[in-house]
Amino acid sequence: MKKIILLTIILIFLVGCISLPQLTPKKQLVVGSGIKMEFDQSPREITGPFRLGLKFTNNNPSGITGNLLLRDVTTLKGFEDISKSIYLEPALVEYSDEPDPKTGAPIVKLFQPSVNYEDFGTIEYEEILAGASTQFLAEFNFDYTSNLQTQVCVSSFGSRTVSCPENEIFSGSKIGLENQFAPIVASVTKIAKSRTPGQALLELNIDLNNLGGGELDENDLLLTSIDLVGSDLRCDSTNAVSSSGNQFEIKLQNNKAKINCFADVSFVGDLMINDLFLYLSYPYKLKASTGAIKVQ
Repeated sequence: MKKIILLTIILIFLVGCISLPQLTPKKQLVVGSGIKMEFDQSPREITGPFRLGLKFTNNNPSGITGNLLLRDVTTLKGFEDISKSIYLEPALVEYSDEPDPKTGAPIVKLFQPSVNYEDFGTIEYEEILAGASTQFLAEFNFDYTSNLQTQVCVSSFGSRTVSCPENEIFSGSKIGLENQFAPIVASVTKIAKSRTPGQALLELNIDLNNLGGGELDENDLLLTSIDLVGSDLRCDSTNAVSSSGNQFEIKLQNNKAKINCFADVSFVGDLMINDLFLYLSYPYKLKASTGAIKVQ
C-alpha cells in the first residue's frame, strides 16, 4: 500500500456576491512537490462594499491545524486584522494493492479533497482619499512532521549469490509516503563499498530541499534525527546550529541543507539489510497577496 502525503493549501481571495465586487481566481500556480496556491484579483477597482473570504483545500490524508493571519497592509480604515486557528479535515484517498511497476513503490490516488471555506463578511472602507488602494496579505502557519523510513542494503565482497548496488538513491515515496508531497523533501544517496568479506564502508548523503513554495521564518530551525538500526552511524552537517548524537537543529541555506553520515558495518553472510529512520519536524509558512487594488 502507498500513503501519499499530499498537502495542498489553496488560498483564494473571494470578494463579493452577485452585486458586490469580487476577487476571482483566474490561474493556478503549482509550486514544488505538492503545495498549491491560487488567486487573482478582479476587479481592479473597488467602488463600494465587498466580501472577503478564504478557501482552503487539503489533499493530505492527515488533518492539518494551522493559524491564519489575514490583513490589509495599507492604512485604509474599515478592515481589522483577522487571526484564527484553522483545521483542515483530511482528504479521502484510495489505496492500490499493486506497486508501481517501475519503482516498486505502492500507489495511492486522491479520492476526494477536503475543502474548507472561511467567510469574513462584508467590508466597507471609510474616509477614502483620491488615489487610494488596498492590498490583502494572507499567512498560513502550520507545523509539519515527516517520519521517513527505508531499508539500506549492503552486500559483502565476493558474494556470488546475492548483491546490492553500491550506489543507490532513495527519494520521493521510496523513503516514506509523507516525503513525496511534503513542503521540505528529503533524498538519501547511499554509497556502500566492501573490499573484505563481511565488512563494508557505508556512506549516506542526505539532501533536504524546500520545494513547497513557502518558507521557514529567519529564526526557525528544522529538527531532524537519523538512525540506522544495528549500525553505529556517525552524522554531521555544516547546516547544523546544534547537535546531540545524530539529532540536529538545521538552518536552511538557500532553501537547502545537507547531512553526511558514515558507518563501518560488519555482518555475517553475504548481505546486510537494516532499517533507516529519518525524522523531520519544522514550522512552515505559506503566504499569498492580492497585489494592489484601487479603491474609490
